[in-house]
Amino acid sequence: MNKEADTIIRDVFEIENQGTQTVVIGITGIPDGMSFYADEDDGAVPPSEGTSLNQDSYGAGSEHLPQIGAGGSLDRVGVAFYGKNNDLSDLADHDNPITINAYTEDEAGELS
Repeated sequence: MNKEADTIIRDVFEIENQGTQTVVIGITGIPDGMSFYADEDDGAVPPSEGTSLNQDSYGAGSEHLPQIGAGGSLDRVGVAFYGKNNDLSDLADHDNPITINAYTEDEAGELS
């Protein structure tokens, strides 16, 4: 990875809501200089391209995180590494878990 450039890796994985309620999706434990996003919001609200999944930045109840209805999915989740303005050397030593969270709207509101 080029430490002097931003690197974007598209379509790393998919998140599917197999439950019966709408959920808010967020990812926690992301190290500095790294970001997760949904490139395509199939069934997600708001339907904006490049939706951030960085719960640490916005909080669980944030309107910035995508919501997925029952049976919906985020089909193109990607990751970005921002080397231009960050020291990415910490990524090699990052040993804390990165966690994908799915909260109902009520749970997300309680966590805000």
